[in-house]
Amino acid sequence: MGIRAKLFWLYLLTFGLMAGIASALLLSLLQTKFLELEATQAEQMMTRLLRNFEAELTHLNDLNADWSNWDNMYDYAKNGNPTFLQEQLGAGALQSAKINFMAIIDPQGAVVAQQAFDLTKLQEIASTMFAPVLQSVQGALKQDSLSKACGTFNLTETTLLLCWQPIRRTDHSGNY
Repeated sequence: MGIRAKLFWLYLLTFGLMAGIASALLLSLLQTKFLELEATQAEQMMTRLLRNFEAELTHLNDLNADWSNWDNMYDYAKNGNPTFLQEQLGAGALQSAKINFMAIIDPQGAVVAQQAFDLTKLQEIASTMFAPVLQSVQGALKQDSLSKACGTFNLTETTLLLCWQPIRRTDHSGNY
C-alpha cells in the first residue's frame, strides 16, 4: 500500500470519526430538544383539554341550576304533566343547550322521566350508558354532601360529563 492510499484511508478514518462524533452529538442534542418540545406540547394540549372540560362542566352546572330551580319543573316532577317534557325540554331544547341526555329522578332514586336529544337513541342510552351512571347518582343523592355535584363519569367507550341537583321551586322552597 502506497503513501497515497495510507493518506486516503487516514483522511477517510479521521473524517468518518468526526462525522460519527458530530452525528452522535447532534442526535443526542436534537433528541433532548425534541423530547422537551413534545413534553411542552403535550402539557399545553392537556391544559386546553382540562379547560374545555371545566368550561363544559360550568355550562352544565349553570344550566342544571336553572332547570333545577324552576317552578314548572318542580310541578312536573311532583305531578307529572305529560306535555311539559315535550314542550319545555324536548329535543330542540336539549340541542340548543348542547345536552345529549337528561333524566329526572325521584327522591327514592327511581327515574321519573328521561329525555334525549336523539329520541331514536333514548332507549340505547337509557339501557347501556345510563344504568351505571344512575346507580352512582342514586348513591350520591343519599349523601347530603353530594346532593349537588358535577363531574365526569368514565364508561368503557366514552367519558360522560354530568351534573345533578335537587329540583326546587324558583324561590328555593320545596325539595324534590
